[in-house]
Amino acid sequence: MLQMISVPLASVLVAPYGVLSGDGQLEEVLAERLRSGQGNAPDIWHLSPDQLEPTLKAELQQRGVDLGTDHAAKELLLSTTPHLLVWLQLRFGGDLYEHLPLRQGTGYRSSTNGPSSVLMEADSDQGVVEK
Repeated sequence: MLQMISVPLASVLVAPYGVLSGDGQLEEVLAERLRSGQGNAPDIWHLSPDQLEPTLKAELQQRGVDLGTDHAAKELLLSTTPHLLVWLQLRFGGDLYEHLPLRQGTGYRSSTNGPSSVLMEADSDQGVVEK
């Protein structure tokens, strides 16, 4: 299923696949964020390499984001809250790209695997939905 991200400005944390989501710590951090009421708004998305639609991948690469190659795939966190990604970068590592303009309706493939199952996602037809 294709989900849509409708944010005009976003920050992106990029790391080799597994660095952010490999040991379950990211899922726990984000689940705690939801439980504590800090994650009430759809302000963060986790995207594995297979969830990147070609249009989103091309748009990020045009803005200087290094998404790796097919042999060295990378995962990313996309957020409208830059300070959240700064904190996650300190915790997990990776490369941070701040304040990137994105076209409205940028899409990605949704998945029920991994940390994205606890994140809020924007659905193009139904507004904001929680996965």
